[in-house]
Formats: sequence, structure tokens, C-alpha cells
Amino acid sequence: MRSQLAKLSVEVGTERVIVDRNRIRGGGVTAGIDFALTIASILYGEETAF
Repeated sequence: MRSQLAKLSVEVGTERVIVDRNRIRGGGVTAGIDFALTIASILYGEETAF
């Protein structure tokens, strides 16, 4: 699947959380905590989130 996307010039990443302009995406069920901490750091600052 990744190789097919790369052929279409789609940027493929392996990160658990992606922040792209005004969109934030989490990859998979186990990335839920990472996703929540990323949202908290954006809203309340990195010191509060971590």
C-alpha cells in the first residue's frame, strides 16, 4: 500500500501523530495517548501536557 501511494507522489509517514496545518491525525488505537498529549500541548502548552 505504501509503495502505491509513493508512486502517486503522496508523502507517506510512519509517525504515530501527524500535525498538518489545521488537521491532526493519530495512527492506530495504541497512539491514542500520544494523540491526546499532542492535543493538550497545542491547546495548553508543552509543559502542561508533558
